[in-house]
Amino acid sequence: MYPGRVKDLPCDECMFAVTELKSLIQSQSIQVELKGELHRICRMAGQYESQCDALVDQYFDLLIQEIVQLLSDARQVCVDVGLCKSRSGESPRTIPLVRLRPAQARAQRVHMTRFRNTPNVPQLEAFFMTFKRMQTREGINAGCLVCQAGFATAIEVLSQDRVAAMVTTDVTNFVCALLPDSMRMGCTDFMKIYSRAFLQLILTEFSPPQICSAMGLCKPEDERRIAQLSATEKSAAVCDACQVLSQYMSFEFQQPDFQQEVVNILKRGCSVLPGDYALQCEDSLVSYVPTALGFVADYLSRNVLCLTLRMCPGNAISANVTTPA
Repeated sequence: MYPGRVKDLPCDECMFAVTELKSLIQSQSIQVELKGELHRICRMAGQYESQCDALVDQYFDLLIQEIVQLLSDARQVCVDVGLCKSRSGESPRTIPLVRLRPAQARAQRVHMTRFRNTPNVPQLEAFFMTFKRMQTREGINAGCLVCQAGFATAIEVLSQDRVAAMVTTDVTNFVCALLPDSMRMGCTDFMKIYSRAFLQLILTEFSPPQICSAMGLCKPEDERRIAQLSATEKSAAVCDACQVLSQYMSFEFQQPDFQQEVVNILKRGCSVLPGDYALQCEDSLVSYVPTALGFVADYLSRNVLCLTLRMCPGNAISANVTTPA
């Protein structure tokens, strides 16, 4: 398939698949189908359908360009996923990290370095310790802002009749399927009567500040500062907080010690598998988890997540997004 070198079947097949996938993605008819599918997904977004459609129309071409660019180097893609060996002297792919506010990034890095270097503190624990202390430019707890904004949006969406009906139906089907056949009919009748009322009770009884406080992301002083913000100030602060957290997570997900700890934790699940399957499971984690975290880091560094979650307006993100060379 690739003359002039020793045949490496997994690598060759991977490179062939990547090349074919690139050709497929570049097909105009496939792009039309993909875009149509995304618009169909937007129909499930209720009152946000028009915003969802607008995002698809605005960013679909950019998404296609990014995918095609990623797939342009078939060998590098296969090296990244562990199916091809790196050539001698070949450097691993690096993920660019956008620095939105260099001065603030340095200030946040002080906290991060302190927790990462604390003796006997695991990397994941250090990560969450730092995450809970990240602040916006105005000194407001970023995790608290994002948590409240996220749950406020979730409650608003779940309050829509169509969405609530879909959720209660899915919950009913899932819960009742776990019971013996003799109990399923009674379970279904019970859930149809009470699940919607229970969901409504949850949505009305629990506010975003209560939920985020229970999760340990908001302290009373954080809630007071957020409550004092005007609607415009809060919107800007939420966007700032989302970008700060995205950049921090992007940085952490690229760190070898963080990746290794994630691999070690996931390896515990492999121990329940018999014999060689456990070893194969561990080998797969070592090969794929760092790559997966790297791709997530790349995505977070662009702050597209903040736009997707509607925590930032499009014009606030576009100026900060950089495309890898």
